[in-house]
Amino acid sequence: MPSSARWGHALHAGRARRRTHAGSGSAAPHAERTLARRGEARRAVRGVAELETGTIRFGAFGTVRLYAGASLVADVLERHPGVRVELVGQNPTEVQEQLRRGHLEAAMIAVPQVTAEGLTVVPVARDELVYITTDPDTLAKPVTAKQLGSATLVMAEASYRVEDSTRLMPRRWMHEEGISPATRIEVEDVETAVELVGRGLADSIVHKGVATQLLPRLAPGAGWTSLRPKQWDVLAIAHRTEGTSRRPPG
Repeated sequence: MPSSARWGHALHAGRARRRTHAGSGSAAPHAERTLARRGEARRAVRGVAELETGTIRFGAFGTVRLYAGASLVADVLERHPGVRVELVGQNPTEVQEQLRRGHLEAAMIAVPQVTAEGLTVVPVARDELVYITTDPDTLAKPVTAKQLGSATLVMAEASYRVEDSTRLMPRRWMHEEGISPATRIEVEDVETAVELVGRGLADSIVHKGVATQLLPRLAPGAGWTSLRPKQWDVLAIAHRTEGTSRRPPG
């Protein structure tokens, strides 16, 4: 992704450089463990790396912002002090359309969400989808599709539930098992979902990096366990296939 080899490293792993303990609200330790194929990530952003002035616009949305947030912007500014940075996006459809039209330099996106044509998609990391709950018996072993079918769930990204990769993969898995997924509570922000889990009102499915970052702060009485079989979400850096320069949004 944009801006530099260093950014390609950061953009998609939530920041491996600034390590803090889990309780500090950083997903960096987990994110670093998800890093993969760094060389390809660097190649994907090489064209943008030469930009030293002007505005760089990158797409990020949903839980992706927890991996590519303030520390990512700080890293870009450190590397390119002459640029202005915008980190934008509300949903995958919007981000991909802006990217396709040349209004963004690049975007970090979950591979199952990629629907637009004319994009080069470079997988750079994967993160496990995990089940979070306050129930110690449930945490004792991985959660099956049958258990999910009868669970009381709260899920984030309510407005984009059809596109949300946190739902897409479990939904397909459950359908293959002949089970219809259902949620009791729908919210927009993953933070709200985690808080509700912490209050014991429902359980949820989130990325492991999200659980690592948010549980200690928002739901210290909750924990996470894997799904059975394990489910992985692949994160990628996407940019326009053609080599044309970015056009300002209008």
